[in-house]
Amino acid sequence: MGLAYANLNKSQEAIEYCEQALKIFREIRDPQGEGAALGNLGLAYSQLGNIRKAIEYYEKHLAIASDVGDEWGKSKALINLGNSYADVGKTCKAIEYYEHALVVARESEERQQAENILENMGCAYYASSSFFKAIDCFKQALTIAREIVNKKLEANNLNYLGGAFYAAGDASSAIEYYELALAASRGIGDRQEEENILGNLGNAHIVLGDIANAIDFYEQALSIARDIGDKLGESNALINMSLSWNKLCHREKAVDLAKSALIILEQIESPNAEKIKQQLEEWEK
Repeated sequence: MGLAYANLNKSQEAIEYCEQALKIFREIRDPQGEGAALGNLGLAYSQLGNIRKAIEYYEKHLAIASDVGDEWGKSKALINLGNSYADVGKTCKAIEYYEHALVVARESEERQQAENILENMGCAYYASSSFFKAIDCFKQALTIAREIVNKKLEANNLNYLGGAFYAAGDASSAIEYYELALAASRGIGDRQEEENILGNLGNAHIVLGDIANAIDFYEQALSIARDIGDKLGESNALINMSLSWNKLCHREKAVDLAKSALIILEQIESPNAEKIKQQLEEWEK
């Protein structure tokens, strides 16, 4: 609760500073600075959850950036508008803004900016269940990530590709990309991403009926979650292991794992605790 209030206060404080900056830029007649201040105000309102207000400021930023020929600012405003509409579930609108932003980024030869836009667009297509369009975006983003030698972005896009193929019903292709993502995340020492990918690999192997391998991946994910103190990740791995052992008709082991997961879920006050209680009640009848 204290952390939430701290973040809220920081956002409100940011708004005050941005409003002061906006006033100064207007007084000295610096339109580019004015646009940047408007964009920052949008970000601050977005952090407060006031997306409608954020969009108003992003639109003002876009108008000024377009008027003064600030291509970087224009691209940022378009991305922020896309992100805002994606946040409220208006994915078609979000994609429109991302497409405009991508044109600007490519004309300005901003490679990393283009990669970021393609990632966001891919996520928007994924959210709208347009999985093959998402795959196309993630593949383009992956190409750029490799060209600019950004291993973190490469790992992200490989994982996204695995997720998109998985959602499209192609578990075999999903596994191929997850394995590449796993190697990439291990190469840069990103243990949180490694844990996430291991869980994804487990899920994909479940779809293929390879329960034994799935359990192995979940166990690896569990080990990392415990090492880095990721309680939610630990509970997820335990739940997945529980369900997997139940598929193998090891009900007693499944119950023990579910009980361990329930303890954690109750500790972190997760709404999923009730689902696990219901599952345990069903198994123990």
